Order: sequence, then structure tokens, then C-alpha cells
Amino acid sequence: MLNRSINSAQPGECDVLIVEDDFANKYLCEAVLREAGFRVASAADYAEARHAMSVWQFQVMLLDLGLPDGDGLDLLRELRPSQTALIMTVCGEPEQRAHGLRSGAVDYIVKPFHPDELVLRVRRAVVTPESSTSDLGLTRWEGFVLDVPRRQFFAADGDSLRLTAGETEILVRLLRRRTVVSTEVLADAVASDVGNSRSVSVLISRLRAKFRGGPAFRVIQIVSVASLGYYAELRGD
Repeated sequence: MLNRSINSAQPGECDVLIVEDDFANKYLCEAVLREAGFRVASAADYAEARHAMSVWQFQVMLLDLGLPDGDGLDLLRELRPSQTALIMTVCGEPEQRAHGLRSGAVDYIVKPFHPDELVLRVRRAVVTPESSTSDLGLTRWEGFVLDVPRRQFFAADGDSLRLTAGETEILVRLLRRRTVVSTEVLADAVASDVGNSRSVSVLISRLRAKFRGGPAFRVIQIVSVASLGYYAELRGD
């Protein structure tokens, strides 16, 4: 049977599905996220989580990997394209974090964590509604279109920029989120092994230079947030 707290969300939909077998941590996450305005449901183990995923529509899965009856990473393979996952872990080693990110999570949070950090990371894990990826690999954002397979970025007036593979991987992740994308997530996206912040910084600098060089793209700003990551926004000249 599903955890009783799942009934706190409107039947059929919620913002966050918490998968956590530790009662104290699950209770804390539920309380913090509800206080922040999220609709929350929860499951206490792997079996409950699989059932919850089949009957509840949610945007973000907050996932503890250490479940008593299964591997939490297997749940990531069952997420819909409109859903994302944020891993909770007690292990902060880069190799373990990168493994989780490569398995499909968009971010991670290391236990113990501050309530404000939890809220921030869940908010930025929410997929931006107006950003959509079609079967052709197009991501639309504020009148711009990123053609991921062709590595081209188009403005509304028809102008375009050619991008490298790394620049494309960085940009597509920035455009699909409303707020900050962590440096770790971006680094993992552009590295064959564990990424590093230096490679992300170089690619961000190249994107900024390309935007400055194209009149139609100068309104796009990539903003850095100290110790967190980056986000994209529109600004006037």
C-alpha cells in the first residue's frame, strides 16, 4: 500500500514525488516542500515508488538511492520525458555523483542538507513549460530555436549561430530550465568521464562571445551564480 502522505496531493497529479525509506528525512522533505508551496506525494520503498509512478503525474522525483527492496537508479529509466529526478545521497564522491547524473538524474543533493538548498534544487529541477523538445530535436525558448542534432541556434529573424558539440550540450540544458543549472550537471554533460568546472567555464565563455557577435543574439545573457551554476535570461541591449 502507498504511503498515506501520497493522499495529500490532488488525485492523479503532484509536483514532487519523494522516494525515501528513512521516515525522519521523508517527513522533513515533505514539510519543507509543502511550506514552499509544492504539492507533495511520497513512497517509502522501490515497490511503492513503481506503483506511484504508474498512477501519479509529477514533475520531479526526489530519490534516495539506498532503498531496501531495489536499486533506485532503475526507477530513473521509467521516467517520462516531462519528468526529472533529483538524487538524495550520503555520498559526495565525484564518481558516485557522475554515475547518478549519467543514469538520468538532473541534479543531486548530499545529506544532510539545509532546507533552503532542498527548495532551490527542486525548483531548478522543474522542466520549463515553454521549452519543448520535438522528435526532431528542436528546443524552443523565448522566440529562439536550438536545433540540437545540427548544432545550430536560430533567432526569430532567421539569423543563426553554429555551435560545437560541447556548446550545444551546455545551451540545451540552460534553455530547458527556468533557473540555475548546477556546474556539476553541465560538466557531466560535456565530459566522457567526470566533468570539471573549468571545461564548463570555457564553453560558457565561448557561448557568450558568440552571442555578443550576433546582433539578434545579444539579448541573451548567461548569468553565473557563485558556487551554484548558471542560468540563461533575456536582457535589453
